[in-house]
Amino acid sequence: MRLYDNLITFFIKHQMNNKNNRSHIIGVIGGGQCSTDIAYQAEEVGKEIARRGGILICGGLGGVMEAAC
Repeated sequence: MRLYDNLITFFIKHQMNNKNNRSHIIGVIGGGQCSTDIAYQAEEVGKEIARRGGILICGGLGGVMEAAC
């Protein structure tokens, strides 16, 4: 398992064990390449998740996931 995966696993377990934190953990996955329109939509989804106090988890290496993060 890569360091990145270990950090995400630790973070999720911590969030799930924290009874005072009611944030939702939301995963966004999508293509590594996408159109400008889809990237814009993914970015708006990421902003809305953050605005509502959600925790966004995604690969973030390119395309939809990068735009959402």
